[in-house]
Amino acid sequence: DDYISLDHLLSTWGKSPLLTRLRKKTLLTKLGSSIRQLHDAKFAHHALSPEHLFIRFFETENEVPRVDTRIIDLEQGEMKFFFRDSGLNDLKKLLSYANDLSTSELLRFYLSYQRTSKLSKKNKLQILEKILA
Repeated sequence: DDYISLDHLLSTWGKSPLLTRLRKKTLLTKLGSSIRQLHDAKFAHHALSPEHLFIRFFETENEVPRVDTRIIDLEQGEMKFFFRDSGLNDLKKLLSYANDLSTSELLRFYLSYQRTSKLSKKNKLQILEKILA
């Protein structure tokens, strides 16, 4: 199926010719929006890690990459009525594997997850709260 685990991609993040700057940008944007879609449905994965995320790149006619994502092992998760902390726990777990991502790459992922193009004052305070917690 040509899907590659995010775990594999992260292990080659700074070295792989497959991961051009444009592909990284597209991947992080798509990943953020895919996880947001899962969380908008009030679904907490509880084991969201790179080996549960699969990526497929498509080249388009104008050479701008397109990315498809798949999240597996959903049976470990559950629907949550009170969701806020569950979503944060999913993100914390996933981002604990993101050691090789730059600050700007992490920010791109976060902005996509938040569905915004720049940090608001509220976003900055939320990030600061989490760092100091």
